[in-house]
Amino acid sequence: GFFDVKLKSREDLDMKLFRKIYQNNFSEADWFFYIPQDVFVILENARLALAKKDPETPYLIGSINHGEKLAFLAISGGFIMSRTALKNVVNGLNQGKWETKIKGNKDIEFTRFLNGLGIRTEDSVDQFGKRRFLPYGLDHLQLGNSSSMYRKYFAENKNVSDVTFSSTTVAISGVDHDLLYVLDYFFYKIRPHGIQLLEKSL
Repeated sequence: GFFDVKLKSREDLDMKLFRKIYQNNFSEADWFFYIPQDVFVILENARLALAKKDPETPYLIGSINHGEKLAFLAISGGFIMSRTALKNVVNGLNQGKWETKIKGNKDIEFTRFLNGLGIRTEDSVDQFGKRRFLPYGLDHLQLGNSSSMYRKYFAENKNVSDVTFSSTTVAISGVDHDLLYVLDYFFYKIRPHGIQLLEKSL
């Protein structure tokens, strides 16, 4: 099952949130999904992405920004945290390892905090190495060619030209209220005639 914890805004990745979830919901799930308000999620693909993962291993999966000297997690694209990672984060908070007043980039500081706790952050990719998290919205995805923003910030190979997003995409960022309903319609309502969709057991 699923439960949600409401955030006041997109910027509200309050570290108290982790304590609240740990205290109230830790025993209820193996995985915890941080989803900003403007992110559209395909939960069926999230289950696929996690099928062979071990929740007792401390790590997060999401979209990693390779545009800086330090590769860091793109918080705005959403991420999935294992239960052991959540436990380690709360332990780190209790030990005062998180700076309450962030002076620099919050994504970078959060990634450093995670790494300091022994929590690995990694790109969620399919068997072809294509990304499952779209951190900057559909408007930057050009058919036949990845956008300059993707090459600058998210591609390890800066000369990449192919569209590198998975057919089992988990999260799409930059989705406003109207687009949310459009995506829901295309993903869950339309069925091409003559094409049989096969379900694979996880």
